[in-house]
Amino acid sequence: MRQLREENVNLLNEMRNFDRWNSFINILVIVVLLNPSTDDEQPRRVVPHPEDNDEQQNDLERLTRQIRADMEKRMK
Repeated sequence: MRQLREENVNLLNEMRNFDRWNSFINILVIVVLLNPSTDDEQPRRVVPHPEDNDEQQNDLERLTRQIRADMEKRMK
């Protein structure tokens, strides 16, 4: 029972760690996307094409899986 409790605590800690990294990456992406380029006088707005959303979502899911796999490898 104690071992099961310790495993649950470890899993919870891993999930919290993943959530922290996920939040950090989301904030970083937002900052990079909203930061205007310094070499232009007027900042450019990037308006994604509707067809690109699926591709971006797939890329995001792939990156999330990669990060999760890397974290699991590090925890072992």
